[in-house]
Amino acid sequence: MKEKVENIVVKFAKKQYNFCFDIVFYDVTTLYFETFEEDELRKNGFSKDNKSQQPQILMGLIVSKEGFPVAYDIFAGNTFEGHTILPLITDFIQKHSVNSFTVVADAAMISQTNIEALKKSDLNYIVGARLGNLSDKMI
Repeated sequence: MKEKVENIVVKFAKKQYNFCFDIVFYDVTTLYFETFEEDELRKNGFSKDNKSQQPQILMGLIVSKEGFPVAYDIFAGNTFEGHTILPLITDFIQKHSVNSFTVVADAAMISQTNIEALKKSDLNYIVGARLGNLSDKMI
């Protein structure tokens, strides 16, 4: 079902917005549940809603430059958000046979491991970073 939905929205984005995969934006959010019981997916983790005692899930979302959602995935609530970008992006590229691609993400996605993996996969990326976290070489 998820794949069918993504195919429909990508087709719509191509037709209505001339979506061509050249640049996408990626971010994650947490969604919590009004329960205190965890299961395989709903786990306690870092909560963006200050609900650290309630189980949550993590949702990764890819949107076009116009802000139209074209892909998503759901992760266990205790997943570090930096570990979500590569699986979702690489899966999206493979599904749609993308040739030219640039992903824009925030500082939470940056890690040396992610940068190396993006380079190894020959993916263009723009990642926001805090100046205090950058070496003099990178500034």
